[in-house]
Parts: sequence; structure tokens; C-alpha cells
Amino acid sequence: MTKMTRLLAAALLCIAAAVAVPVAAQEQGLKLDSLVELERSATAADGAVSTSYEKPDVVVPGDRVRITLRYFNQGREPVTNLKLRNPIPAGLMFDGTGEL
Repeated sequence: MTKMTRLLAAALLCIAAAVAVPVAAQEQGLKLDSLVELERSATAADGAVSTSYEKPDVVVPGDRVRITLRYFNQGREPVTNLKLRNPIPAGLMFDGTGEL
């Protein structure tokens, strides 16, 4: 296995780990999901930069990914004492949050 193949495999495993849904939250009537997107930037002829996001097929070192967590209370009662944990997978680096 080449070094690049190992890096790609590690990056894909990191993404898979990032989308794992905590079981305890599901037991409380919550629906959790996450969306992983690869950031793409393009510069137009006039110099304007646009950013788009797409489902990644491959992620390589240096790529930026956006992970969005969403939760919905599908139960009949309000959820109390909710704690969401979404650790940053090994191989990814957190560089701040974007617009909320």
C-alpha cells in the first residue's frame, strides 16, 4: 500500500467516524444526522472568489471539509440535559466555525 493510498484511506475513515450517530441520543427520541462536504473554491475572470460544497468521493491532505450536525426532537417530550459529543477525528484539524 503506497503512502498516498494510506493517507486517502485514513482520511475516508476520519469522515466515517465524524458521521457516527450517538446511540444514547437516539434512545431519547432524537434524530441525529450529519453532513460531510468538501469545500471547493473557484476564482472567476473578474477575480471574484466563490465557494461551493459537494459530497466528497476522495479527501486528500490539505482539503477542507465541512461537517454539519443536525438534531431533531421526534419524541413527545422536551429533551433535557442534552450533551452532544462529536470529537474531531484523528487526521482532521479544527480551524473554527463558520456561519451559524
